[in-house]
Amino acid sequence: MLKSKRVIWTWMKWGAVFLCVAAIVLMVYVWIAVQNIQAQKETGFERSEQAVIDETDISAINDIHAFHEATSYHIVFGSTDDGDQKIAFVPLEDDRNLTVLNQDALLTKQSMLKEWRQSCDACELIRIQPAMIETTALWELTYRDQNGRYVLDYMTMADGEQYEQMRFKQRFK
Repeated sequence: MLKSKRVIWTWMKWGAVFLCVAAIVLMVYVWIAVQNIQAQKETGFERSEQAVIDETDISAINDIHAFHEATSYHIVFGSTDDGDQKIAFVPLEDDRNLTVLNQDALLTKQSMLKEWRQSCDACELIRIQPAMIETTALWELTYRDQNGRYVLDYMTMADGEQYEQMRFKQRFK
């Protein structure tokens, strides 16, 4: 009887050790996976930045974003030596076929947000980021509307007009 209790206790100790080691290994694996995903989000940014500096009059890079649609883009915000603020849309398939726009002629992120808030004051903003669909420079607004739907709203940078909108309704809670 005493020997069987000792065997059970030994198995319980080894089982607990195994579970602790497995939990540590799982946490390390998840951490490495998250780090790799984060690194992949920024893959190619340096190449796009260099293409913008080589191919345009932009001399300083202020910010860079990625946008994926039928054609994927890196969207680079920068300034020239003269202090002009510009946006360069770099298609990932051909980084020499850039579209460069002067920011003075476009709605800023803040002015787009102000317009959006006036039209949708009960909505919860998730994010706003630059986008390009076909050859149109856009702001992609992601938010939850007053009915709880997840909405992607594409507004033109030129005049703030709606270009496209997608609303998603959650079926399961």
